[in-house]
Amino acid sequence: MYPSLRLRLRQRRGFFVACAGMLFISGAAAGKSATRKGADVAPGDFFLSFTETNIVRQAAEKVLRVIDSQAADRAVINGLYESGSEALKGRYSEAAFGQRLYMIRRNLGPMVRRQFNMVSGGFHSLPNLPSGRYAIAMFETEFRATGGFARSEELTMSWNDAAREWLFVEYYVGNASLN
Repeated sequence: MYPSLRLRLRQRRGFFVACAGMLFISGAAAGKSATRKGADVAPGDFFLSFTETNIVRQAAEKVLRVIDSQAADRAVINGLYESGSEALKGRYSEAAFGQRLYMIRRNLGPMVRRQFNMVSGGFHSLPNLPSGRYAIAMFETEFRATGGFARSEELTMSWNDAAREWLFVEYYVGNASLN
C-alpha cells in the first residue's frame, strides 16, 4: 500500500466513524431507517451502500481501462464520450473532451500500477455540475513518467435513472488536471 494512501485512510477513519455516529443519531434514533429505501430517502440521508460502492468502483475501473488503452486514440475517446453522462456532454463538446483527456494523460506515460483508494459518495450536487446523484471513485496510480511516485486519480460518476447505471462525468489526475 502506498504510504500516502495509508496516511489518508488513517486521517479519514475518524471522520467516517463520526459520520456513522451522526447517521445513527439523526436517522435511526429518530425512528428513520438508516438504510436506503429508494424514494423514501430524504436528501440528507443519501449515502452509498457497500454494494453501491462496489458498483461505482467497477464502473470507474471500466472507464479507466478505456482511458489506459489508448488515451490518444480519437475513436476510443469518442466512444467514451458517447457513453458518458449528460453532465459530461453539458460541460464539454466531443472535441474539447478528447483534447482535455489527451492533455491530462500525455506526459504521464502508461499506467504502471493502480490501487483502489475509496469511493466518496452521496452527493446531490457538486461544483459546476447540475443537481443529481454523484460519487467520486479515487485511485492511487503510478505512471511510467512519474518516477515511482503515485498520483491521485479521481473519476466523478453520476447515477442515470433511465439507464440504471453509474455513468462517467469527469476525470482528474493529481495536479495534471486542466481545471
